[in-house]
Amino acid sequence: MDISQEIYDPVIVIHLTGRWDAKTAPNVEDVVSAHIAPECCILLDLAGVDYMSSAGLRTLLLMYRGVNEVGGCIALSGLSDRLQDTMSITGFLHHFDCYGTVEDGLAALRS
Repeated sequence: MDISQEIYDPVIVIHLTGRWDAKTAPNVEDVVSAHIAPECCILLDLAGVDYMSSAGLRTLLLMYRGVNEVGGCIALSGLSDRLQDTMSITGFLHHFDCYGTVEDGLAALRS
């Protein structure tokens, strides 16, 4: 899993590329957790994620809870059809605002 970050004040964009599974989930959690602070706004770019296991879903849930506890927001962009189906079936899409692209997410979150 490759992870990169960009800051578009006040939004932090975290780009993920590769497999999000039990092996990579701790790294993703560490990076995102470092940005969880009161009123934070995080956009996870998942356009490069080709696989997400239950460990990835668990990490998403933990991040969602952590961000909500501090009054922040966390959103997703670039979901493939496969990830969108998985997250829809598991009920995860109800917890996240989702955008087609990073640009769409930034426009919505910065307004």
